[in-house]
Amino acid sequence: MNADPMTEEGRKDPSWDRAKWHANHGPDSWQPIVDKTVAALKEQGATRFGTTAYCFGAPSAFYLAYNNDSHVTVLAHPSRAFAVPDDLL
Repeated sequence: MNADPMTEEGRKDPSWDRAKWHANHGPDSWQPIVDKTVAALKEQGATRFGTTAYCFGAPSAFYLAYNNDSHVTVLAHPSRAFAVPDDLL
């Protein structure tokens, strides 16, 4: 995504800026990909989805759950790149 994956080697680089990387990988970078993927699966006849996410995958999994596209969602170590809506607290 954005031609700059987060790698173990990159995280060891003292000049790597985590905040900048996260800022460049917000919903505008992954939402179109997720939307196209769900649309393509629906066109092929899929009617129910489940999502599993780890760390940075959590925002897209929550996005699908909040939009009722995912019928079950499992997360581990959610990243800080999302906010829980007030009505779910």
